[in-house]
Amino acid sequence: MRIFEFVLAPSDVQPILEAGRKNIEASVRDEPGVLSMYCAVDKDNPTKVYVVEVYRNQTAYQAHVESAHFKAFLEAIKGKVRSRRVIETTPAVLGAKAFHWP
Repeated sequence: MRIFEFVLAPSDVQPILEAGRKNIEASVRDEPGVLSMYCAVDKDNPTKVYVVEVYRNQTAYQAHVESAHFKAFLEAIKGKVRSRRVIETTPAVLGAKAFHWP
């Protein structure tokens, strides 16, 4: 499980969120090893975006980074991320209900 923190320029937030939406939708729909992906914007700092990704295993993660939709996302954010932090975690307890937001 990976947690990403991105800091963006205000003018880049909406285009990057749209690129992220496309990537997340394709990843969840097309990749069996993607268990869940979430994107959220910091309430107090709307230029700070968080992405949480949960994969079945390392092989599933590798398949994701090699996918066309992920490569398109990387191209869309190229040169637009002011800072990026990645937190590698080991899931302890996960629970979810099937839903789509919004």
